[in-house]
Amino acid sequence: MKMRISLLQMIIFPVIIITVSIGIASSLLVSHYLLKTIENELQEKAVIVTQVLADHITHNVINNELAPARLVLQEIVDRTENVLYAYVTHFDGNVFTHSFSDEIPENILAHAKISANTLAAPPYLSRFTIDGHPVFQVGYPLKQGKKATIFVGIDESRITRKINTIRAFIIALTMIVVLFGIVVETFLIRHIVAPIKKLMTYMKDFGKGESKNELILKTRVKELAELSTVFNKMSTERKQIEHDLRESEQHLNILLDCIHVGVVVIKRNTHLIEYINTFATRLIGSDKNSIIGQPCHRFFCPSERCPITDLHQSVDSSERLLLKADGQAIPILKSVVQNTMRGEHFLIETFVDITNLKNAEQEARLQQERLIQADKLCSLGTLVAGVAHEINNPNNLIILNTPIIQKTWESILPIIQEYYEKNGDFKIGGTTYTKVKDNIPVLLTNIYDGAQRINELVKNLRNFARQEPSDMKDFFDINTAIQNAVAILENQIKHSTHFFRFNPARDLPVITGNSQRITQVMMNLLQNACQALRTKNEHIVISSLFNKRDNTIIVEVKDEGIGIKQEDLPHILDPFFTTKRDLGGTGLGLSISSNIINEHKGRMYFQSTLGKGTTVTIHFPVTGCEETEKGKGTNERT
Repeated sequence: MKMRISLLQMIIFPVIIITVSIGIASSLLVSHYLLKTIENELQEKAVIVTQVLADHITHNVINNELAPARLVLQEIVDRTENVLYAYVTHFDGNVFTHSFSDEIPENILAHAKISANTLAAPPYLSRFTIDGHPVFQVGYPLKQGKKATIFVGIDESRITRKINTIRAFIIALTMIVVLFGIVVETFLIRHIVAPIKKLMTYMKDFGKGESKNELILKTRVKELAELSTVFNKMSTERKQIEHDLRESEQHLNILLDCIHVGVVVIKRNTHLIEYINTFATRLIGSDKNSIIGQPCHRFFCPSERCPITDLHQSVDSSERLLLKADGQAIPILKSVVQNTMRGEHFLIETFVDITNLKNAEQEARLQQERLIQADKLCSLGTLVAGVAHEINNPNNLIILNTPIIQKTWESILPIIQEYYEKNGDFKIGGTTYTKVKDNIPVLLTNIYDGAQRINELVKNLRNFARQEPSDMKDFFDINTAIQNAVAILENQIKHSTHFFRFNPARDLPVITGNSQRITQVMMNLLQNACQALRTKNEHIVISSLFNKRDNTIIVEVKDEGIGIKQEDLPHILDPFFTTKRDLGGTGLGLSISSNIINEHKGRMYFQSTLGKGTTVTIHFPVTGCEETEKGKGTNERT
């Protein structure tokens, strides 16, 4: 990745550095040029003066005229600006003459010897200091072949002062250039760099969606001011768009939370729940914060393999299971579509709870089975009515003819008795007369009583099987309904127990309803009680009483049978629930009985202890009608 540099590093600093560098370099070059120029002019002047002076005193030196030569030297020194001294030496180093009033200084002679011994071509140049004054000395031979050199000392103090002045000016100019660079830099930083940095900060916040205030750039640069205006306009438009998006999202969330359809958004690669609406949280039984971030198979399609991403199935209106927070699984009808948002792949699942639909389907199946069972019972009722009719015809002959036989026996008995007294005992019907004489009346009485019982049983069966309207407007005595059930099941009761009792309350109010259906309920409860007994020594007791405080009639059926398991008690009224499937139980008896009791506005309660027996208590409300009947049963029936 290429390293990025800032605008300050890329433009401002280089420009300022180049500008200052050029200014300083220009100042140094000008300073060097001026100094060099002054120095060259000084050298040229000194050389010229030396040459002129050499021309003037050459004659005096040749002729050893010291006084005139010295006068010339002193005149040159006095009349020429910046000339401090002049002297002439032989090439052997001895001084011929000089312009000093006293002896020539030794340090000057030392430089004269150095110049004389040098092999360089004239002029001979040297610099040194005398009494703190810088001196520029120029030496020049007098004439070719003459071994004498004239030296002139030039005072450089004034020249140095001029050079220092120029240097100070150059330094001041350089400082001005640097100061100008600093001013330019400050201007650029304040009016270009700082606004651009502020703009960058706002743009970063803008990218994060955190920009709140208007961007104000303090700058004199027109383009940056225009850029600030454009940015503020763009920021305002974005805020409006974000506001519209938030409103749209709120409306969408309200819409999703109002519909009675569960909506869940799941990340496809991680299977984590990203979003869930309110209806779905209510179905699951938990809050959104506890659900979002959880793996989808924690609640939907509880399996290790996803039907979409792993099994590549198409989920469209298919029945699945939803696992609630409490662990309960409910059926749902689910559809799934795949979508891409923000570069990520998501699964959008919609589902509805079909528990009621499943229950309705189950209820429809149960109703169908009930109809089938009712049809069987109807057919059985028709068959029972037919059989009862066929039994009733010959039974009526027995009832009618038995009294005639009894009367006939009573009529011939004296004749037979007279024969017996005359002739002694004789055989009759395979036995002796003395044995059957007292038994025949008893046999005829038993035959007649049995025929009467058959007649009563047939009558009860025909009444029970008779198709009656389903209205609930009959007034009847509850004891009569119980006695009818007992009469029909008398044989089963005798084969189940030796201890059966019916304790009817007397003067019970009548109730409104359908006596035939209440008889059906009592028959079902009696059959269950008989089937629960393990031996004939266990008791079955039916009791009825009137509770004046609650204005209800209470019927209690109690047995000492095997009892009901506590885990089965909540389900005994469910259709088709039975613990006697192997004995032919259908599981409809108590369910139908419960519905009949509910139709009579009654309530039915069960108390059972495993191994000790079951007590069924039924409460019937009294309607308040005037008619009452006395119970027709006995206090005890065994």
